[in-house]
Amino acid sequence: MVFEPLTNEYVLKLAASDEEATSHFMRYFGSLILLKLRSRALSSTVIEEVRQETFMRVLFAVRKVDGIRDGSKLGAFVNTTCNHVLSEHYRKDSRYTPLDPGHTELPSEADGVEQQLIQRDEQRRVRDLLARLPERDRAILNALFLEERDKDAVCEEFGVGRDYLRVLLHRAKNSFRTVLRKSAGQ
Repeated sequence: MVFEPLTNEYVLKLAASDEEATSHFMRYFGSLILLKLRSRALSSTVIEEVRQETFMRVLFAVRKVDGIRDGSKLGAFVNTTCNHVLSEHYRKDSRYTPLDPGHTELPSEADGVEQQLIQRDEQRRVRDLLARLPERDRAILNALFLEERDKDAVCEEFGVGRDYLRVLLHRAKNSFRTVLRKSAGQ
């Protein structure tokens, strides 16, 4: 590769969107950027994305009214811009760690067959205890805890305000505790 001195006139041609200068710029710096990025063992897709983004930013900076005009600084500017684009790429990729698609279905080590049986037994027991409660208490606990419905919807269903729902919930919990104690033999 032959390094060429870049003049202020060359930069002015780039700023004026001269086709020949722009084509030369992309060939010349494209191969330099390619050498730089290949040494980092990146995929060809990532290399091309970084190259294109670097070209876009440099040409935008050159074409600004108060943009780069010193040809001797253009190479350093391209290199620095490429470094910034590459850093952004690495940051973007490291920001999110993808989860295994089935991660929610995998049982933890503690959730063996025995644990699942115990959990089902507890669920059955809670349903039996709820069945012993008065209808209104059972309906409130079921709506708020098992169905996880919105409190405003529950208030509307029972025809009460939020404050009185809190009182009804307190009473329903006390009824549940009483039934629980009786079933445990306390």
